[in-house]
Amino acid sequence: MVPAAALAVSAIQPDHESVPCLVGLANDAGDRFLTVVISEGAPAVLSEALHDGVDAWIEALRTDGLETGSVARVYVPEDRAEGLADGAGAGKLVPFSPQDLVVPAGIVPLRRLGRWRWFAAGLVSITISTGLVYVIWWWFLGGGDPDPDVTAAQWRTEISRLDMEPLLSHCDQSLAAFWPMAPEWTLVEEGCVLDPADRPSRLPVVAGDGAYAYRLYTLAREWNEYLAGRAADSVTARFTGDVAREPARRLLYRLAPRRERLVNETYRPTRDVGAILDQLFVGRVETGEPFGAGAINARTPLELRATLRRVTGADLDVVHARRAVGSGETVLRVRSVQLRTEKIRIGDEGDWE
Repeated sequence: MVPAAALAVSAIQPDHESVPCLVGLANDAGDRFLTVVISEGAPAVLSEALHDGVDAWIEALRTDGLETGSVARVYVPEDRAEGLADGAGAGKLVPFSPQDLVVPAGIVPLRRLGRWRWFAAGLVSITISTGLVYVIWWWFLGGGDPDPDVTAAQWRTEISRLDMEPLLSHCDQSLAAFWPMAPEWTLVEEGCVLDPADRPSRLPVVAGDGAYAYRLYTLAREWNEYLAGRAADSVTARFTGDVAREPARRLLYRLAPRRERLVNETYRPTRDVGAILDQLFVGRVETGEPFGAGAINARTPLELRATLRRVTGADLDVVHARRAVGSGETVLRVRSVQLRTEKIRIGDEGDWE
């Protein structure tokens, strides 16, 4: 009597905890079948699925797990593994004993109540709820009979993600615009920071919490910092963005607000961002090892703006991208799409949070 997905977490072996795993569970009666993706020690958002019958369940384990590149391991009860041992992706298969599953800490099993206890608990709940509704109505409306046309407020769940395409388009267009700077200053790097929380530490701190396109300029030692700074301030007064100032560095940047957009409840982000990059760049990309929250660093010989256009519309979030002058390559950090779930209370008078 606990959430099945909570039990599925305990099936994962320690050396598989950092990769996405599809877990299949079946009850003893053989009439309930579940698949759920476990990633980084927790069920992935919207990954739980109930299946009508064993055949549909086996097919889901095969197509959503063994035959897809976004899942690294497929866990199935040992008495069901034989039917999946042949075919593509069989090397991902990890049989487990359902008897070894344990309830994770903090998950309290539901208590089984007798029929009379259920009846008593229901009667008490109805009595309390009715009295509470009447008190609230009397307090706010000042008495009288309840309006039969007024319905109780309900909750709606909204799932959203960062709207990446406008940010990438803003960065691409900004880098193509006019960036004024005094001749004493040398452009050393340009790029985009899409997630300010993961700003490269080598960059000066900027004002605001939006995404931004930037160009970083440095001053050679032979120039007087005060005079060169005054010259830079005079020239950049015509700049349509903002300037972060340090004695021998200037960061020019153009901010863009970060906004979210709703996604369909059935949407499941692809966790293997390395595979997405390989498909987008067709061999013209070099990726590193994944780290925190499914992020990965990558390098490509494509120009920065060409790289931004290449990743626009892809099923991933871009954290930041940059190109050092004269380096011959663009460096970017991407991660799997981050989803945000929010409950919105709605009523007859319109939606309100």
